[in-house]
Amino acid sequence: MYDDFLLPNDLVDDQIYFTRRYMIDLLRVLGVDQGNAIADHLEEFYFRPDQLGSLEKMTAGLVDFEGAFFIKASAYHMIEENSKHARSFYYSVDHASRKSLYYVLNMRDKPPYTQENGMPGLGLINL
Repeated sequence: MYDDFLLPNDLVDDQIYFTRRYMIDLLRVLGVDQGNAIADHLEEFYFRPDQLGSLEKMTAGLVDFEGAFFIKASAYHMIEENSKHARSFYYSVDHASRKSLYYVLNMRDKPPYTQENGMPGLGLINL
């Protein structure tokens, strides 16, 4: 979404866009119909009020949201289905790490925004 939509439309630093439209557009990209009905609730859960409007400040919350949407939800569904046939367990290990394949997988020298202590979701593909 960053390279294909935000950059070409000059939205990376658009405070109004990241305050009012970004979550709705992100949900639409993820295939969630009626995203505007839940966008406010997701913003309240994943961001502090002072973070809205800045992609840099919103990055950690976006990583958490997308990790929950793509990885945790589908993993939970798989465990739920498996539990119909055998005892099943769901474990979660959350930590920040600088030892990540993020840069290699995205073919960049560094991500567009970074934090001093790493980011929660970058540990998802740890070495």
